[in-house]
Amino acid sequence: FVAMAAQDSHALHIVVHNSAKGSDGGTRFDKEIGSAKARLIIGRATQFIWQSFNEKSSADGKNVQTVTLFVESMDGVAYTSGDEIHLSAEYVASYQGDVKNEITGVLYHEVTHVWQWDGMGGAPSGLIEGIADYIRLT
Repeated sequence: FVAMAAQDSHALHIVVHNSAKGSDGGTRFDKEIGSAKARLIIGRATQFIWQSFNEKSSADGKNVQTVTLFVESMDGVAYTSGDEIHLSAEYVASYQGDVKNEITGVLYHEVTHVWQWDGMGGAPSGLIEGIADYIRLT
């Protein structure tokens, strides 16, 4: 799947791997969100973040060609490492309420980490997390 982002002719590849298929969280992810919807959310989040960061061309931001979402068995909610987003299947399974809305928010937060600069790890974590929370809540 290729999501065309409205930033120059930059084509962003968005990949979703549900390695928790068959588990409660993996099944709920597939049933209530699904790979196609997750790719759409990540693509829309990317466009919103580029706009929020005032990045008008691909040269303004980070050089990321592919964003990969892994739904997997793990503690916590989610984390991002480089261009990989890891989402807890256990969190998806246990969330009480509108899981589609919640995971949309989680993905907006995590996609922010894909695109934001962090001073090569030197930026204060509160600043990095605060920006991601701001994007999620905007």
